[in-house]
This record gives sequence, structure tokens and C-alpha cells, in this order.
Amino acid sequence: MKYFFIYPVLIVIFIGCGASDYNDSIGLGYSIHRFNSFEKVIGPDNGALLYSTSSNLGPLNRYTISNNLIIAEHFGAIKEFETDKSSKKYIIIDTKKNTYKGPLSVLPSSYNNLNWKSPLW
Repeated sequence: MKYFFIYPVLIVIFIGCGASDYNDSIGLGYSIHRFNSFEKVIGPDNGALLYSTSSNLGPLNRYTISNNLIIAEHFGAIKEFETDKSSKKYIIIDTKKNTYKGPLSVLPSSYNNLNWKSPLW
């Protein structure tokens, strides 16, 4: 009974772990996966990751779906967990082959007039 005060603290810690995790299905068998405010990426619905944020790839800014492709626009990163909103990086995901190209500093000109969508969060 003397350790009773520890239980509420442990409950808060366990609830806080993973509280920012989020998955939002966007179609074609893919979802936006959020693990914290920096790590927001697109991957298969099963939770597997094709790519992850790094020292030069920041969080997902917006995305678009065209035929069997998903194009993700990410902010750049100055260093790990530090976003550079003046820089953009692009990932092009082929949903049929479950492969991707990128990160690209410039989106190829063949991808113009896209209908961009922002993540819910």
C-alpha cells in the first residue's frame, strides 16, 4: 500500500508512450503513419515502412495520388528532428511494385497540375 502513489504516475507514462502515433488510410493499400511530430511518412497499411525521416528528410507536408503512384512532399531537415520548412523533398511511391524513388530535391516536370492533400494532423 505504501507504493500506491506510484501507480498513477506509471499509468500516465504508459498512456503518453505512443499517444502521438497515428495511422490514416489514404487508399491504394497505403496509409500515413505518424510516430511523433517529426516522423510522418507514407507506407503500406500493414505498418511496414518503405522509407523513414532522416537527417535530410523531414516530416510529410502533403501528398497526392495519381493512378498507381503516390507522391509525397516532405519538408527538408537541417539535422535529425529539426525541420527545414524552406526546403522540400519528394518521394514517388509505385503502389503496384511497392517501391519508391527519392528523396528528390525537385519533382520531375512530368508531374504538374497535381491535386495536393494535407495530412489530417
